[in-house]
Amino acid sequence: MPHGSYFSNVDQTLAATNTPYPVTVNQIESEIGVGIQDGSKIVVPYDGVYNFEFSAQVIKTNASAGDAFFWARVNGVNVPSSNTQVTLQGSSAAAVAAWNFMLTMDAGDFFQLMWAGNDTNILIEHNNTPTVGPAIPSVILTVDMVSSLTVPSLSAEPIGTVSAGLVGSVTVTIT
Repeated sequence: MPHGSYFSNVDQTLAATNTPYPVTVNQIESEIGVGIQDGSKIVVPYDGVYNFEFSAQVIKTNASAGDAFFWARVNGVNVPSSNTQVTLQGSSAAAVAAWNFMLTMDAGDFFQLMWAGNDTNILIEHNNTPTVGPAIPSVILTVDMVSSLTVPSLSAEPIGTVSAGLVGSVTVTIT
């Protein structure tokens, strides 16, 4: 099945408040069938239902409260009702934004994870040398095809008979 796993090992900042920016990735962990363009567009190869999952390490660098927003975009158009708000309070406040989007896509469509914030002191942060464990990517973004949109056709031609003991027989049609 087509799938991809991507991450970013750089910080991502907001140049302006309340302005949408694509979340970018700069590393490919694995990729079969799908592809990444311009660091943010995941292109799917087949019609189907795809599950896009992400996690982002969001941090606030000043004392005031701030909000970060994350949502899905397909072919440059915002997906309705896909936005979520993460509120950060205080200097060095941190949160992990993580959820998924189950979307019906056509072959050649592209998905983008978008983000914005009401304060330019909010960033998606990576950490190459945490106190414990391996490096922390700023973003992890994966995609899995979960279903084809092709529905199998049904045939009226029987392909076998199932015995039901003394009751009789049942004809089963499977194609």
